[in-house]
Amino acid sequence: MDAYELYESRFVQWAWIWSAAEALFVPSAVVPEGKIRTLIGAGYRPSATETENVQFQIYRPGLMIPVTQPVSFAYVLGSDLWLPLLTDGMELKLYPGECLMAKRDGHEAGTTMGLIIRYIESDLPYYAFEEPQKRVVKASLKRGSVYRSSGGISERTSPGPSAPLGGPGRGGRGSPEPI
Repeated sequence: MDAYELYESRFVQWAWIWSAAEALFVPSAVVPEGKIRTLIGAGYRPSATETENVQFQIYRPGLMIPVTQPVSFAYVLGSDLWLPLLTDGMELKLYPGECLMAKRDGHEAGTTMGLIIRYIESDLPYYAFEEPQKRVVKASLKRGSVYRSSGGISERTSPGPSAPLGGPGRGGRGSPEPI
């Protein structure tokens, strides 16, 4: 189930976060209470040429959950390459109090880290509402279609002499249907 309705995609937001010099991690903003952030794109890159192991994690105070395997990422200054978190239309949900973090195992002198995120922020619903009248209509439709398909209701209204109840080819005395 999606955390957002299709019309909420009008509210796609972008966040660019840069770490301090020589930092080993860069966190995104924390998801506020009552909200869900569905990440539809995220990436990492350093500010200078370097090769480091990088891992994405979901962070909540006192708890880090890895989202990816540590990957060796070789970045060349000026190449405009990013290490993607999400590929092939994947999405990742962050819940209240959580944030996304990119972490590296080392750094070159003076380098910073960049984290880019594309997301949709939605209200966290208190409950799912279903129209009561809709439930009654669904139930009667299901009962009706099952009853018809089980043979309880004939599809013919008035069987003729050559097509008894059950119709041709269904064990009746009528002529078989042509192939």
